[in-house]
Amino acid sequence: MSIRLLSILRPALRSASLRASTATRVLPRTATVNAFPALTSHLQRTVGFHTQPIRLQAVNQEALSEQIEGQLPTRFDEVSLHPNTTKAIKTIFKYETMSKVQSEVLSLLPTDTDMFVKAKTGTGKTLAFLIPALETVLAKTDPKTLRRGEMATCLIVSPTRELAQQIAEEARKLAKLHKFNVHCLVGGESKSQQIRQLNSKRVDIVVGTPGRLNDMIESVREFRSQLEGVKVLILDEADQLLDMGFKDSIENIVDALPKERQTLFFSATVSSQIKSIARTSLKPNFTFIDTVDPNEANTNLQVNQSYCVTSYEQQLPLLHHIIEDHKRKNPHGKVMVFLPTTRGTQLYASLFEELTSYRLFSLHSKKSQEQRTKTSDRFRKSRGSIMFTSDVSARGVDYPDVSLVVQVGIPSSKEQYIHRVGRTGRAGKTGEGVLMVTHMEKSFLDHMSDLPLTQNEIAKNVDEIMNDTSLMAKLTAAKQAQDPDMLYDAFTAYLGYYTGRTDVLTCPKRDILESAKQYVVHLGADEPPHVSEAFLTKLGFNSRTSSRGGSSRDRGFSGGFSRGRDNFAGNRGNFRDRSSSRYSERSFGRGDRNSSYGRNDRRGSSDRFFSRD
Repeated sequence: MSIRLLSILRPALRSASLRASTATRVLPRTATVNAFPALTSHLQRTVGFHTQPIRLQAVNQEALSEQIEGQLPTRFDEVSLHPNTTKAIKTIFKYETMSKVQSEVLSLLPTDTDMFVKAKTGTGKTLAFLIPALETVLAKTDPKTLRRGEMATCLIVSPTRELAQQIAEEARKLAKLHKFNVHCLVGGESKSQQIRQLNSKRVDIVVGTPGRLNDMIESVREFRSQLEGVKVLILDEADQLLDMGFKDSIENIVDALPKERQTLFFSATVSSQIKSIARTSLKPNFTFIDTVDPNEANTNLQVNQSYCVTSYEQQLPLLHHIIEDHKRKNPHGKVMVFLPTTRGTQLYASLFEELTSYRLFSLHSKKSQEQRTKTSDRFRKSRGSIMFTSDVSARGVDYPDVSLVVQVGIPSSKEQYIHRVGRTGRAGKTGEGVLMVTHMEKSFLDHMSDLPLTQNEIAKNVDEIMNDTSLMAKLTAAKQAQDPDMLYDAFTAYLGYYTGRTDVLTCPKRDILESAKQYVVHLGADEPPHVSEAFLTKLGFNSRTSSRGGSSRDRGFSGGFSRGRDNFAGNRGNFRDRSSSRYSERSFGRGDRNSSYGRNDRRGSSDRFFSRD
């Protein structure tokens, strides 16, 4: 049987297998071929012969799944695509073979069925949703409408600006030979310029973040009209969209689109909240595809993962030693260091500018969109550099040649740990991941028991590292060089983050306050800022939590944190006065002082998907 005939038959075979997986639960021992209408009608339509009703032995679900699995295409030229799409894959992307998620999804083409695809990051899922979306647009859109290019035909929603920009770039490559245009609508960039682009150029494909898309839908009548042509809606990283609180925004976007469309959900996890959105956004007969092997570890086995439990006094010297040791072994590999807060990211980046000669980058939400884009591009193109980052880099964004990921402090969830460590060990390469926690955070490790984490070998020699007088002298100088404003903001951000993590921390809340004091002291302060009783109460601390007596009036800052200039900055050498703050020079934007806290089965039908509730 030729490759061409296989590509014609494959969608029907796959569809038949899905129906069989459900039918085996309800059918008697034998059933007619009418139990598989997709296979019957497809054979009649494409091969040119008619079948007579015959009796089929009911098929064992697992055996059929294995049989069909063996028929999955492995090369892009085995799938029937538009010639321009095939040419772009071959000449622009220069791809020949498909990843697992690409094979699973593209084997169903042509199809306009809604899909929910469970797939990990870094598995090639961007092309896995762009290609079928483009094929649906080409098949379902009137040719005259396509030629005019006045309507959006595909809408892609992404949780972060960086990921949206990356998707838009991939879409431009894929759509280039079709002469389709791609718009990227994200916050942090000129809205008026985005509107002008939409009105003056072809529309075709729109990629955006929920905030900016909702803003455009609510305030730009022309954009709402352009969305009336959408044939495909894609929600990428759907679980993160919900984790970030975009549920209402997603529902508003869905309401603005035509009811007759194809919807593609891509998510690394399947939660009850995800299923709720799926029920309202996907057609009842959608296809659920799980590309994550249930016997496979949740994280990439090519990543050597370890953890260490230290005090804050030991953490900075140990982090420096881990990075330096890795760089000696992997001089051209890149290092990513994740911190829980934006302020912490800024502080650690500033400290390491004094400690190392390697090229450093920092990426966080206080940078403007233009700064974040430039930083991402420079880090992507660099060799052997180090990036300190908040969770804006945790998902989706691809940085080649990252050989080490260090997570300092506990992430927001186990899933976020997995996404962070997924920045290394990509494209078949090996990588290393290190999780650094303090004794207060140690209980988080109980939630990671099913991951291949072992005790870090370098951390076993932490006492020896602490006796390195040369390193300790460098650390002292680096700490003395820090701006007191930066230390203050890192302290308040720490309190805001960890008081919101009592779901995994088993310690009393007063320990969080004491830990925050240790944190800021061992990063450069002689003593921590004073904390008012009023603000402690707002954070859920009782009056006995603080070790310091006195009222908020005594502390000099009612309802919040006192700068305590006389005690915190004062005349101490390590907080010397500067006429030009290095904090500002490095573009560590001050922003809103209060912004640091307070917000802070493999495949089957939809019936099988929801039966897992």
